[in-house]
Amino acid sequence: MKFTLVHIFPNGTERPVSVPSPAIRKAANLAAMSLHDNRRASKADAQEFAAQLTALPVGQTLTHEASGYAARIERADATTPTEPNQSQ
Repeated sequence: MKFTLVHIFPNGTERPVSVPSPAIRKAANLAAMSLHDNRRASKADAQEFAAQLTALPVGQTLTHEASGYAARIERADATTPTEPNQSQ
């Protein structure tokens, strides 16, 4: 199973990461890097955000109150193509 990080910016824009991660923790670490790299949080604060995001159920959004940045982790394989109707 793979996981996709969805960045949610203060203006409401959502941007999923294009390459799925093999583990929830790796996806959460991408959120921490985004927070820290964009000068929205200290490294320790960003790592705490990642730890909290990892602990949440898949699909639940976590907001970094100080910056307004939010993120959620979704299953990368959650959107599977629908199978054709075979009753015809």
